[in-house]
Amino acid sequence: RIPPHLHVIKEATVRQWILASDFVTSSYSTTLIEAAMAGKPILMQAPLPLPDYLYAEWYDYTPAASSVEEFLQAVQRCDATSGRALQQWAEREMLSRGDAIANIADLLAAVRRRERPAPGPPGIGILATMPKEKLPQKVRRILARTYRGLTRRPSKIWEADRITPEDLRLRLDKWATVLG
Repeated sequence: RIPPHLHVIKEATVRQWILASDFVTSSYSTTLIEAAMAGKPILMQAPLPLPDYLYAEWYDYTPAASSVEEFLQAVQRCDATSGRALQQWAEREMLSRGDAIANIADLLAAVRRRERPAPGPPGIGILATMPKEKLPQKVRRILARTYRGLTRRPSKIWEADRITPEDLRLRLDKWATVLG
């Protein structure tokens, strides 16, 4: 049973919630990158050690709390500069060619004005430039499946997520000890 003080809200988008927030905290979610880009104070909740194989470089630029005391101190401090290092990392690593949305809009406008041809379907390295008849049948099938997968509308797979009551109890108990 979900406790009455825990609410799952599906309205709006993560971006809208970030913009409406004074402080954004999450555990290993790229939502923290978006929040840092929006200039919001951030904190990564890290109550459990993360396995090395799940490590991402951007974690190094994110302030983290692994205890209730650290969490409460960070929330009370609400340091407006806490996301600055992550923001700089994201600008360097993810926006080195400028704003991706603006670049796509510029590309589409240039295609519409017939200033440049429309780009072809995405390819995989050297295989994309190889004449079709030279590609083995199996590779052509793999490329076709990949392209179909890239152009298909994403499904709402999270809607099919199922968490057992025991899973939920264990998660709530762990977060209750972290958050006090």
